Amino acid sequence: MTTGVPISSIRSIAAVSGHELRMLIYSPQSYLFMAGFLICLSAAVFLVAEFYASDEASMRFMLMFAPWVGVVYVPALAIGMWVDEKIDSSSELSQTLPISIFSIILGKFFAGNTVLCVILLFTAPFPFTIFYLGDPDIGRVAGGYFGLALMFGLFFAIALFAVVLTRERVGGFIVGLSILFLVMLLGWDVFANLLRGVIEPQVIAFISLYSPRTWILRMGDGLIEFAGIIYFTGATGLALVLTTVIAKKNNISCSLTNGFSRLGLPTAVGMMALVPYLADKPIALDLTEEQEYSLHKATQNILRNLPNKISATLYWSANESSVPIAIKSHARRIRKVLSSMAQISNGKFQIFELDPLPDSNDELQALSAGVRRVPMTSGDHFYLGLTLSSYKRKGEIAYFDLSRDRFVEYDIAQSISTFIQSNTPKLGIISPLLPSSAAINDREGLSFVNELKRAYDVAVIPYFKKEIPIGLDALLIMDASILRREMLFAIDQFVMSGGSLIIMIDPFVRFNRGSNSVNPSPSGEINDISDLLMKWGVKYNGDRVIGDRKAASPVADQNEARLYFPFWMRIRRAGLNEDHPASASLNEIFLVDPGSFEFEASNRILPLVSTSTESGFLPRKGYGDRKPRNLANALKTDGNSRKIAVAIQSPFESAFDSPVTHSLKHQKISTGSPQVFAIADVDWVFDPFSLQRVNISGRTIIRPLNDNLVFLLNLIEVAARQNTLSGVRARGKLQRPFLIVHELSKTAQNRYREEEEALLAQVTAIEVQMQAALRAAGETSTENLPPTLKAEILTFRKNLIKSRSSLRDLRRKTREDVELLGKWISSINILAGPCLVVLFWFLTRAYRHSRRFSSS
Repeated sequence: MTTGVPISSIRSIAAVSGHELRMLIYSPQSYLFMAGFLICLSAAVFLVAEFYASDEASMRFMLMFAPWVGVVYVPALAIGMWVDEKIDSSSELSQTLPISIFSIILGKFFAGNTVLCVILLFTAPFPFTIFYLGDPDIGRVAGGYFGLALMFGLFFAIALFAVVLTRERVGGFIVGLSILFLVMLLGWDVFANLLRGVIEPQVIAFISLYSPRTWILRMGDGLIEFAGIIYFTGATGLALVLTTVIAKKNNISCSLTNGFSRLGLPTAVGMMALVPYLADKPIALDLTEEQEYSLHKATQNILRNLPNKISATLYWSANESSVPIAIKSHARRIRKVLSSMAQISNGKFQIFELDPLPDSNDELQALSAGVRRVPMTSGDHFYLGLTLSSYKRKGEIAYFDLSRDRFVEYDIAQSISTFIQSNTPKLGIISPLLPSSAAINDREGLSFVNELKRAYDVAVIPYFKKEIPIGLDALLIMDASILRREMLFAIDQFVMSGGSLIIMIDPFVRFNRGSNSVNPSPSGEINDISDLLMKWGVKYNGDRVIGDRKAASPVADQNEARLYFPFWMRIRRAGLNEDHPASASLNEIFLVDPGSFEFEASNRILPLVSTSTESGFLPRKGYGDRKPRNLANALKTDGNSRKIAVAIQSPFESAFDSPVTHSLKHQKISTGSPQVFAIADVDWVFDPFSLQRVNISGRTIIRPLNDNLVFLLNLIEVAARQNTLSGVRARGKLQRPFLIVHELSKTAQNRYREEEEALLAQVTAIEVQMQAALRAAGETSTENLPPTLKAEILTFRKNLIKSRSSLRDLRRKTREDVELLGKWISSINILAGPCLVVLFWFLTRAYRHSRRFSSS
């Protein structure tokens, strides 16, 4: 190399990067750094957060702790990369070469960032673990790692800036840690609450976009936004440019070029200035498996075929500082969805946005339009709702609940679709569980009715009536065990005239135990709803309750012990019909003590929900009197799969030979294309089994537990011939549990089932003998008993203690495999990082020795 002749930028950067990387790789401190980083991160995920107990196969805990571990460790890496020459003589070589200061800085940046990427690579046991335990979304995993790589690059650039700024190790570490902590704090609600009343809310929202925490969470959700990439690129570039400027002033390098400083600084600042503008633009890469952040084809078809213009007004309290950041992010996503919809609507879907400030005309307009005022624990309130209008027709979404973030696109598309329909579809419901007022007023436990009222004109028909209203598009019958013969005839004729029917019938109802006093069962005459099904080709087995060991759900028994209860079933995709629109897009439904159907093979009858071959049944009689553990132990599987939900296609023949009264018309063959759906369960639609209510900061949040409500809405949409949005509603898995842990628990429970049943019987027998002895003596306690009886009771108690101890030991055995797996997984993940570091050290040493040997 000739003195005075500058090396080209790429070659100079590569030269510095290679030199610094060799210094890092050959330094023992680098391996201590990597091992410490990985141990701290793994300990936080597996010990502090107790990842194994979360039953969630996702990157959530990794994304939660990795930034904070990086805040501490990344500055420690940077202080060894470049400090003043009085402290670190290793920079002397770089200073004597004709290399620009920016090339030196960029080379050091690439070298340090390579080490951080190696650390990320050494966290590979964690994604392997979640894929081993469950079925995570690979797009979210990839997005999370992509975000972590960008974030660590930014952290290292900031840490380099802090080192050059202070020119000494301790100061550089403290300043770097402080800056990183501050930028992370910008994305926390704590920051917003701290500055509330001091800075305008829109400024706080603006500042939060400059926190890496904001973007790492979005990328961890599988959404790679262009604004996020611009933020990380611009912020990293800005830190490197400022490092260059400070280094020049400190005369760290002998050969400086100002070109990049003049060009790089405005470029980086310009990129940062673009972030708020781009944050509201729907420019993103959706990595999720089911494209949850991209508009569904059904939504696009609706928007492209709008007959008239629709004006949408979003009422959002953007200037309310006390609104949590999670809701602000939710609002940004809503704005992006609306913007995407407007772009593909050919100008027929127009978006307006208003901020309903307190006591303003906009607030009065929002309230009069039906937008909900949402109170907060701080005493303030906010608005986040949408109104739609087209000519004389109007509609609204009163509030975009954060718990329904999965349904944002569906809720908006459903509201838009009502403007296309000439009439709102009418749905009739016959059920003794619903009063007539349920169509107007809300009732606890019946949230599904509110979902139905979003899209349908709902009419609750008293079950004791003799006829159904005219003009219904679909009819839902729930737990209507007793119906008049005239009503049964009216239902039959409704189907014959082309109306579709959904029947829910249950051998054991938990939501309303009174229903169990009457059990519908097929007979030769038309006496109940099961007789109609029998005439149409489906036999209802109402005398038995179905269980499935493979689909068993974890519950707690009366002793708070964990139990996999096979009669409460989590039916996943393997048990769902992928060819029918009502069930094709579902991920999981939850069934509670269901019955089953039988039918002969036919093209007209399709199973929608089926058990596995590890199913069986218990008699309905006496089922409710037995304890859950006794029921679980008593189930015997027979290798048969059972059908819990079925669809019957047209044509239909009337179940009646003649009308019930001469004044009624009798249609014997169906017209049109009616469908009949039958589900051998009723409880599955009620809140405890489909929704979870959680109290957060004084507010009740409702979140779906499974796809039960989605399945119900799909059935009704197909029945009412409105099934255009079923695919939109069912996108995305709500839960991704540790499948292998559940299978391991069920296997252990099955292995010891017979032994546990024998011990339970033994305990029960001893308790009965003790009570019988006391009753025979006419006493309620042992104090006044004769010595012989006291000795007998004492023997009983000793045997009881021994049996209960054996039972506890047995139940501990059923948990041993699961607990042992958890210990192994935690230990392997904590130790895997350091082991990989040691292996890497051996490989680099071997490579270095081979180079020396070959050169000699």
